Amino acid sequence: MHSYDGKTATFHFDGGLKGGDLYIICKDTGKEIKIDADDVIKLVAYEYVMSEKISKLEQATPEQILLND
Repeated sequence: MHSYDGKTATFHFDGGLKGGDLYIICKDTGKEIKIDADDVIKLVAYEYVMSEKISKLEQATPEQILLND
């Protein structure tokens, strides 16, 4: 098991995160939750894709947006 100390929580996970469990322990309260690590991977991927799409829209011309170029 691997650990990562973040600003507000400590994360314990099996190597690679893919398909494993992620334990999140709040540094303030000591409360622990267990989630599927794939959920975190999908959340990070979603944020990345969303910001990339927004960036492309901000840089696009009206013609590129309307004509889907």
